Amino acid sequence: MGDLIPLRNGVLHDLALRVDVIDSWDGFRALRTEWLALERRDPHVSVFLSWAWLAVAFHANPGRWRVVVVCR
Repeated sequence: MGDLIPLRNGVLHDLALRVDVIDSWDGFRALRTEWLALERRDPHVSVFLSWAWLAVAFHANPGRWRVVVVCR
């Protein structure tokens, strides 16, 4: 687990986030390794959020899917 984020009056402070919108098949494919690692750590993993299921949907419907990636 990462560093704890300081809270002040219930609001997160000193938090630098990067937000990327993935809207291409190549961009989605590039997430595979990290996505699978996240799946292994998620105790509530769902088939509908698995890389394998989403890859089929993403590839079969170009331009209709977006993945928003938020990271520090």
